[in-house]
Amino acid sequence: MNNRTIIILDCSSTSSNYIYDIRKEGFTPILMEYPSLANGGERSRRIHDFYYSLNGDLTPEIIMASLSFKDTFSIVERLNPVLILPGSDRAIEWATKLSFELGLPSNNPSNLPIMRNKSLMQKAIADAGLRYIKGKEVQSFDEAVAFFEAQTNNCIVVKPIQGCATIGVCICHNEAELKDAVDYNLSLIDRDSKRNGSSFLVQEYIDGTEYVVNTTTCNSKHFVTSTMKYNKLLVHGRGRIYNYVKSLSPSSDEMKDIVNYTLKVLDIIGLNIGPAHTEIMVDDNGPVLIEANCRPCGGLMRRTWLEKFLGHHETNIYLDSYLCPEKFGSYPRLFEPISNGIIKPIIVPYDIYAINNHLKEICSNLESFDYELDMGGGRIYNKTIDFSTNGGFVFLCHDDLSVVLNDCSYLHHIETETPELIFEPEYM
Repeated sequence: MNNRTIIILDCSSTSSNYIYDIRKEGFTPILMEYPSLANGGERSRRIHDFYYSLNGDLTPEIIMASLSFKDTFSIVERLNPVLILPGSDRAIEWATKLSFELGLPSNNPSNLPIMRNKSLMQKAIADAGLRYIKGKEVQSFDEAVAFFEAQTNNCIVVKPIQGCATIGVCICHNEAELKDAVDYNLSLIDRDSKRNGSSFLVQEYIDGTEYVVNTTTCNSKHFVTSTMKYNKLLVHGRGRIYNYVKSLSPSSDEMKDIVNYTLKVLDIIGLNIGPAHTEIMVDDNGPVLIEANCRPCGGLMRRTWLEKFLGHHETNIYLDSYLCPEKFGSYPRLFEPISNGIIKPIIVPYDIYAINNHLKEICSNLESFDYELDMGGGRIYNKTIDFSTNGGFVFLCHDDLSVVLNDCSYLHHIETETPELIFEPEYM
């Protein structure tokens, strides 16, 4: 195997844009999947093939990792790659360790605990003097109740120690909601104890607005590739679900303190190369970290759509941070957007069996419409409780922000008032 190979470990969602970038730079992408994907049945296979097809490229060679790190290391060593990139949240640990042991560009594996564990991450920024969210790792309902009773606002957050797509994140206002949240998180531990350990996290509730700072780091210098603002809605007994995600300028007054705070967080957790997707809550006391994830932002974003409002598509800049550090001498520390982009996740208000899905038809006349992703008909759409249970995604872009927001409001009206226009039920 020549040394023009780049491995993407567990390539998923927006990380599939790496496939295009790797080929464009004259390298050969290889997708390494976990054995659990092969054992996950037809649905898992279909989802990953969908990820790979987001940019219309032919699927690269796919190889399987071993159940053991040692055996996976042997497989990777024989391939002699120049890079190993994490394509998902769960791939960060192995991609980092494999890269480090092979002498490839990587972060130091000794920093993985504070890069991955949400509890240790908060402790690290607290020790460094930054504002943090108070919390505790617990293993039982009784421990969670004790933390709940100590709060002055009668509200706490329950979430996994590690996780993504807001799965398991619950905002609890009473003991009944807390019991359901604890049971749910314990079920996630039972499902994947290797990832989640035996504990879950309870935290004080911060009532504010959520923001995203996406970055890449090259030689320990951080570059902001995009910033976003979440508009979320509360689902009682669960968490906040996404109404829409809107792009922002990183140099705007709204983002200035958030960006400065985020860059300090990245220094503390020891990030010296590659992407990070950091989520920040802002209330009257300013910004505070929700979590930092050392991999590309998700959201199933196509390269062509990102380029329309960012002027780049992020994974190309991430790849440069590994392969072409000399480019960063001319790169701006803050990449400014050139237009307005919004992701509109489609909220499913209740469980629906849809014989047809009409999302594309509904969107086709919207002035800012770029593309949509739906799951088709002849299936059950479960009520939306987190990012993984959205009923589809619509991607909007326009030079006039009011046009994008109006189209977004129109879609929200349909999903809440007449969802059957999107998800055609059997009785229509």
